[in-house]
Amino acid sequence: VKTITSYNPDNRTVTITAGAGMFANETGDYRIAMYLTEDSLISCQYDQLPFPPLVDNYVQRHVLKDVIFGNWQGEDWATDPTENVKRIKSYSYQLDAAINADHASIVTFIYDAANYRIMQVTEHKVIE
Repeated sequence: VKTITSYNPDNRTVTITAGAGMFANETGDYRIAMYLTEDSLISCQYDQLPFPPLVDNYVQRHVLKDVIFGNWQGEDWATDPTENVKRIKSYSYQLDAAINADHASIVTFIYDAANYRIMQVTEHKVIE
Protein backbone atom coordinates (compact mmCIF):
# COMPACT_ATOMS: atom_id res chain seq x y z
CA VAL A 1 0.00 0.00 0.00
CA LYS A 2 1.24 3.45 -0.82
CA THR A 3 -0.64 6.60 0.15
CA ILE A 4 -0.24 10.23 -0.79
CA THR A 5 -2.09 13.02 0.98
CA SER A 6 -2.98 16.52 -0.12
CA TYR A 7 -4.41 18.92 2.44
CA ASN A 8 -6.55 21.99 1.74
CA PRO A 9 -6.49 24.23 4.85
CA ASP A 10 -9.32 26.44 3.56
CA ASN A 11 -11.94 23.71 3.92
CA ARG A 12 -9.85 21.31 6.09
CA THR A 13 -10.20 18.55 3.52
CA VAL A 14 -7.53 15.93 3.02
CA THR A 15 -7.44 13.96 -0.21
CA ILE A 16 -5.92 10.53 0.24
CA THR A 17 -4.74 8.63 -2.84
CA ALA A 18 -4.11 4.96 -2.14
CA GLY A 19 -2.45 2.50 -4.46
CA ALA A 20 -1.81 -1.20 -3.96
CA GLY A 21 -1.07 -4.33 -5.89
CA MET A 22 -0.30 -7.97 -5.11
CA PHE A 23 3.04 -9.72 -5.60
CA ALA A 24 1.26 -12.99 -6.37
CA ASN A 25 -2.18 -14.15 -7.49
CA GLU A 26 -4.59 -14.24 -4.56
CA THR A 27 -8.10 -15.55 -4.13
CA GLY A 28 -10.81 -13.99 -2.03
CA ASP A 29 -12.18 -10.58 -1.24
CA TYR A 30 -9.91 -7.82 -0.02
CA ARG A 31 -10.93 -4.59 1.68
CA ILE A 32 -9.26 -1.26 2.37
CA ALA A 33 -9.69 0.56 5.68
CA MET A 34 -8.43 3.97 6.76
CA TYR A 35 -8.19 5.52 10.19
CA LEU A 36 -7.33 9.02 11.37
CA THR A 37 -4.82 9.31 14.21
CA GLU A 38 -3.45 12.34 16.01
CA ASP A 39 -0.16 12.80 17.88
CA SER A 40 1.15 15.16 20.52
CA LEU A 41 -2.07 15.52 22.49
CA ILE A 42 -1.38 16.80 25.99
CA SER A 43 -3.71 15.46 28.65
CA CYS A 44 -3.87 13.61 31.93
CA GLN A 45 -2.67 9.98 31.94
CA TYR A 46 -2.84 7.36 34.66
CA ASP A 47 0.52 5.69 35.29
CA GLN A 48 1.15 3.07 37.97
CA LEU A 49 4.86 3.77 38.33
CA PRO A 50 5.30 7.44 39.28
CA PHE A 51 3.96 9.14 42.33
CA PRO A 52 1.45 10.68 42.09
CA PRO A 53 -0.16 8.15 39.71
CA LEU A 54 -1.73 10.83 37.48
CA VAL A 55 0.61 12.54 35.03
CA ASP A 56 -1.00 15.90 34.18
CA ASN A 57 0.94 16.78 31.03
CA TYR A 58 1.33 13.39 29.38
CA VAL A 59 2.03 13.47 25.61
CA GLN A 60 -0.41 11.08 23.93
CA ARG A 61 0.82 9.45 20.70
CA HIS A 62 -1.08 7.74 17.84
CA VAL A 63 -4.52 8.44 19.29
CA LEU A 64 -7.34 6.99 17.19
CA LYS A 65 -9.63 9.89 16.29
CA ASP A 66 -11.92 8.65 13.51
CA VAL A 67 -12.70 6.01 10.91
CA ILE A 68 -12.41 7.48 7.41
CA PHE A 69 -15.13 5.37 5.75
CA GLY A 70 -17.59 5.64 8.62
CA ASN A 71 -17.21 1.98 9.57
CA TRP A 72 -14.27 -0.05 10.83
CA GLN A 73 -14.49 -2.53 7.92
CA GLY A 74 -13.65 0.02 5.23
CA GLU A 75 -14.76 -0.77 1.70
CA ASP A 76 -14.21 -3.36 -1.02
CA TRP A 77 -10.80 -3.13 -2.69
CA ALA A 78 -10.37 -6.21 -4.92
CA THR A 79 -11.75 -9.68 -5.56
CA ASP A 80 -9.29 -12.40 -6.60
CA PRO A 81 -6.49 -9.88 -7.31
CA THR A 82 -3.81 -10.91 -9.76
CA GLU A 83 -0.07 -10.43 -9.58
CA ASN A 84 1.29 -7.02 -10.62
CA VAL A 85 -2.16 -5.50 -11.24
CA LYS A 86 -2.31 -2.27 -9.28
CA ARG A 87 -5.39 -0.35 -8.21
CA ILE A 88 -5.38 3.35 -7.37
CA LYS A 89 -8.26 5.23 -5.79
CA SER A 90 -8.70 8.66 -4.15
CA TYR A 91 -10.81 9.53 -1.14
CA SER A 92 -11.72 12.85 0.49
CA TYR A 93 -12.13 13.42 4.19
CA GLN A 94 -12.88 16.62 6.09
CA LEU A 95 -11.03 17.05 9.36
CA ASP A 96 -13.05 18.03 12.40
CA ALA A 97 -12.21 21.48 13.77
CA ALA A 98 -10.74 19.88 16.92
CA ILE A 99 -8.05 17.99 14.95
CA ASN A 100 -4.63 19.59 14.59
CA ALA A 101 -3.76 18.84 10.95
CA ASP A 102 -0.04 19.24 11.69
CA HIS A 103 -0.22 16.22 14.02
CA ALA A 104 -2.73 14.09 12.10
CA SER A 105 -1.99 10.95 10.09
CA ILE A 106 -3.92 8.50 7.96
CA VAL A 107 -3.33 4.80 8.68
CA THR A 108 -4.33 2.66 5.69
CA PHE A 109 -4.40 -1.10 5.39
CA ILE A 110 -5.56 -3.78 2.99
CA TYR A 111 -6.89 -6.98 4.53
CA ASP A 112 -8.43 -10.32 3.61
CA ALA A 113 -12.15 -10.06 4.39
CA ALA A 114 -12.47 -13.80 5.13
CA ASN A 115 -9.93 -13.98 7.97
CA TYR A 116 -9.03 -10.30 8.66
CA ARG A 117 -5.37 -11.01 7.83
CA ILE A 118 -3.70 -7.67 7.11
CA MET A 119 -1.77 -7.81 3.86
CA GLN A 120 -0.07 -4.42 4.14
CA VAL A 121 -0.31 -1.22 6.16
CA THR A 122 1.03 2.30 5.85
CA GLU A 123 0.85 5.55 7.81
CA HIS A 124 1.01 8.92 6.09
CA LYS A 125 0.88 12.38 7.65
CA VAL A 126 -1.95 14.66 6.56
CA ILE A 127 0.58 17.47 6.06
CA GLU A 128 4.03 16.44 4.83
